[in-house]
Order: sequence, then C-alpha cells, then structure tokens
Amino acid sequence: KAKSPAAKKSGFDIVIGNPPYVRAETLGEVKRYFEETYNCYSGTADLYTYFYERGLDLLNDDGLLGYISSNKFIRSNYGMNLRSVLSSFQILRIIDFGELPVFEDAATFPVIILIRKTIPLENTLFTQIENLNFNSLEEVVPLNQLEILPESFSSGLWSFSNSGEEKIMKKMKKKGIPLSEYVNKQILFGIKTGFNEAFIISKEKRDELVKKDSRSKEIIHPILHGDNVRKYRNEFKEEYIILTKIGTDIKKYPEVFKHLSLYQKQLEIRQDQGEHWWELRSCAYYDSFLKPKIIYPDIALESRFSFDEENYYTNATAFIIPKNDKYLLALLNSSLIWFYLTKICPVIGDINKRGRLRLKTVYLNGLPIVNATPKDQKPFIRLADIMLSKNKELQEIQKKFTTLLVSE
Repeated sequence: KAKSPAAKKSGFDIVIGNPPYVRAETLGEVKRYFEETYNCYSGTADLYTYFYERGLDLLNDDGLLGYISSNKFIRSNYGMNLRSVLSSFQILRIIDFGELPVFEDAATFPVIILIRKTIPLENTLFTQIENLNFNSLEEVVPLNQLEILPESFSSGLWSFSNSGEEKIMKKMKKKGIPLSEYVNKQILFGIKTGFNEAFIISKEKRDELVKKDSRSKEIIHPILHGDNVRKYRNEFKEEYIILTKIGTDIKKYPEVFKHLSLYQKQLEIRQDQGEHWWELRSCAYYDSFLKPKIIYPDIALESRFSFDEENYYTNATAFIIPKNDKYLLALLNSSLIWFYLTKICPVIGDINKRGRLRLKTVYLNGLPIVNATPKDQKPFIRLADIMLSKNKELQEIQKKFTTLLVSE
C-alpha cells in the first residue's frame, strides 16, 4: 500500500504548530486515507499523530520541527508506530507537562517536542515539568534536565532515564526474557461486564438470590476489583459476579433472571454482551480464573502483585497471570521491577510525587524476567511464602477483631 512520500532535499527550514486533537472514533471514513498514507497509522490514534509525520515530510533534510501536542502518544499503545517514525530522526528536546492543567479549559496533557530531520546521533534533552509555578520555560527547563541516549528511542518503547538508570535497565534486559515470553503470553484481562451495576452484587443480594433459589449459587462467584489487590494479599470485599456465560440456560435461574431484568434496557444497549442481553461477552479463558494465579491492578501507586488460590474472578480493573509461580510473584513485587516499571509505564500525575502507574499489558509484556535455575529461585519463593503467610495471619486477626467489635 502507498505510504508517505520519501524525504526530499528541498522543503521548509522550520515547521511549528499545535496539531488539532480529534479522537479516532470521530474520524470516520477518513481513517482509510490515513491508513493508506501514513506509516504512523493506528486505528485508535488521535488525529494529531499524523501531523507529526506530515510535518517531517514537509521539511528539508536538515529542517526543524517544533510541536506542542498531547503527550499520550509517548506511552500509549496507539503511539507505537509514531514513536518508531520519530526515532528515525534527531529528537533534540522533549518538555513534558504530564497531567498539569496548562490550558484551563482543556485536559490536553501537553508536551513540547523539537526534532531535527537528521539521523539521531546526539543525546536528547528531556525535562519533566513538575508544576506551573514559574515565569518562563527558560527558567525551569534546565533545572530538571536529563540527557537521554539515542538508543533509548530505538525500540517502540521510549524510556526517559539518566545514564546510570539506563545502564541498570540494559543489564536487566540482557539478563532477562520478556514477561510475555516467560508466561507464554498469558497476561489476561479481568471480566468486562459492560454494566457492573447488574452483574456485580453485594453479599446481601447474593444471599437473597440464593435463599429464594439455591441453584442461583451455581452462577454467582466471588470477585475482586483492582482496588482489592494489594502487595501479597487480596482484600475480598464480599462482592460477587453473576456469571451468565454465553449459552447459560437462564430458565434454570429464575431469581437471577428476575434481578437482571431490572436492568434490561441498559443491558440491551451495552457493547460488551453475549448472544442475549442477559449474557456476558465471549471469554475464552474463564477456566484460568479457577487456577492458581498472580493478580495485579490496572493502576497502582506501588508494587501490588498478589497470589490467589481461592478461585476469585476479577473485573476489568485487574489483570491475571494464570501461573503458579511464587518466584515470579516475589520478583514482580521487588523494588527493582518497580523501578523498571516507572520508566516504561504511563503515569497518572507526577511519578516523582507519588504518581500512579498504568500497568498496561503492552508495557508489561517487555518487562525483563530472569529465568533463574530452581536453586536460585528458592530465596524468592521463600520470601513469597513468608509474605503470603504473614498477610493471611493478619487478615485472620482483622476478621476476629471485626467480629468482636460487632458482637459487642
């Protein structure tokens, strides 16, 4: 298929701008043109991404491009192709404002990027702006400036680290294999109901349905949200999911059907559904929730990888790795792995001020895991067993304490 025209010797010396922000779902049929024309195309990419490639096309062979745009492409999945395009050129400077409200009337998450249309030979100057309490960028930019090596942009994942941190990350990559390979690509989403109000119920509602019809318990199961998942422990809040898989004979469960019927209008118009309005969407790995597994939330302020052998299901705010691997559990909860994640995952807020990470699969896939020998794994497994045992004991004490307070 046709792609962007090759770079020409003639062209503009400078291209500057503030590309328009238009979400992919509103682009309609014009997306076909972008797919046929631009190397940076992604089906979910915002319109502004194509302005980068077009701007570079318009430059002469030593021209400069300067844009202020959304920073979402830097770490988003849809920005992968654009990052590959930009990494072919000399990225001179990146000034990232994170989620600071630079523009009062719009949540744009801006970044300023300067690029020279030459091959990348020099370091990139990167500045993370931490607040807006300054008179001019010239004052604040040099204060927290890092020099980023060109190879930090060589892959589809960009990492903004100083030289010392970059060396650590290189060693980790050299000694480890990608997490996706280690777990055979088994990093799985929690269940997407499309309408939690209907399918996720309290203990009281679960008990009511079961009391009216004991068969109801066959399709009602305990569930965890991302917020229930903590480091080495799960805080079950006595919530349950109605698991009406595709093909469920709903006539066998009249009380459940009566409950879901209260939300029929909402369930009929949701996107995530099965063949009938009362069914959940198709899921090929329901059985994986019934295996020993590692669970972690989609957003976290610190390491929060837990282990489950109690057959919990999870909703869309948590991921599971169906693997009985306490070595991996301990490794994922280590400070070294968290350090690595802070360098590759999108940040909500400022990571230097306890910003939360978005633990998206696209980033965790490449997390380096050392495939250690059984002997070398033993200390990690021992640590995981100790932490799991202590947390279990603590939870039992808390239950007894709560029961005592209630009884009094």
